[in-house]
Amino acid sequence: MDQPIYFKRFDANTQGRDFVIGDLHGQLDQLFRAMESVRFNTAKDRLFSVGDLIDRGEDSLRAFELLHESWFFAVRGNHEAMMFNAYLNRDPKEIGMWMNSGGRRWIDDFDQFCQTHHEFCRFVEDQALRMPWSIEVALPDGRRIGLVHAECPCKDWQQLESTLANSDMSGKVARYDALWSRTAKDPGAGATIENIDLTVHGHTIVSTPQRRHNSCYIDTGACLQSKRFFGLIKKQKGYLTLIQMEDLFELS
Repeated sequence: MDQPIYFKRFDANTQGRDFVIGDLHGQLDQLFRAMESVRFNTAKDRLFSVGDLIDRGEDSLRAFELLHESWFFAVRGNHEAMMFNAYLNRDPKEIGMWMNSGGRRWIDDFDQFCQTHHEFCRFVEDQALRMPWSIEVALPDGRRIGLVHAECPCKDWQQLESTLANSDMSGKVARYDALWSRTAKDPGAGATIENIDLTVHGHTIVSTPQRRHNSCYIDTGACLQSKRFFGLIKKQKGYLTLIQMEDLFELS
């Protein structure tokens, strides 16, 4: 069986610009409006995602299929992880966990969906191996930016690839923390990640993009389309953050 891809590196884009978006959650209209506002050029520019392309939004299928595009790249989020587990294991508990976490917004019946969307299901199974936990992007000026969905599970970026690939418990914990950890909720948590200029994360919703040490959090709640969300009352609607990578260094 092929091994999963845990880490991918991208050379500098010398022809166009690189952008990154927060958690998309099927909100394609927001994405296309944001791309239009920056005059995104699919022939030259690249768009990177911190994961959670799916769930909580009705356009989740088309959002996940953005991975077919030559200009679009993403790390896996915890919602992709739940979907992969459901498709690969077909365990009722895992399917139920995924449905209850936002999958039901775009899939009414899992078994029926699988029967009528064979090509998409094959694509999901392929991406279960190909969608990385982490991405490193070089900028034209030599700086490097790392993407991990929830947080970097290592204090040293140079150790991340080998740690994620470990078959022992340390690797399992690192892979879990990369997708699920929410230490960003604690104002006193976090530390500078060595040997990388910036890291970028989603998962934890913030009111505006913010930086802590050299980690940036850019999930501004694109899925918060109503004041009531999963039983919680929100004071304001969220939105999708799309930001050019060089501008991440201006966050505070």
